[in-house]
Amino acid sequence: MIPTVNCHSSKNCFQRARCVKCLGDHGTAACTRNKETDGPSACVLCNSSGHTANYLGYPQDPPKNTSNYTSTEDIKVLLSVITSIDIGALALFAKKFQVATNPVEKIIVFAEHASLVEAIKNNKI
Repeated sequence: MIPTVNCHSSKNCFQRARCVKCLGDHGTAACTRNKETDGPSACVLCNSSGHTANYLGYPQDPPKNTSNYTSTEDIKVLLSVITSIDIGALALFAKKFQVATNPVEKIIVFAEHASLVEAIKNNKI
C-alpha cells in the first residue's frame, strides 16, 4: 500500500480530500487556517472542534492497555528457556515447519525435532 497526500492508505482510493484542520474540502497542505486567528481546530471524524482527526488523545478512542509490568517469575521463566533451548535449532525447526506443505510433513518435522519440542513443552511456553 502506498500512502497518498490525502491521508488514504491505498493508491486506489478515490475519496475526496478532507482537511484535518478545518473540515474543508481541500488537502491539509492547502489549508489557509490560522490557529491564532481562526479559533480551535476541527475534527473530520466527529465534526467537533478543539482537536484534529490525527490527535493522539482523540476522545472517542478506546483506552489503551498500557500495562508494561513484567513479573520476576516471568523473567525467570524466560531466562530458563533461553538457556535451555538452542536458538539455532529453534530457527531450523521453524523454517522446516513453515516450508512443510501438508499435515504429514509437519508431523515429520515435529518428530525430527522431538527433543526441542519437549524442551519447549517442559518450560511451559
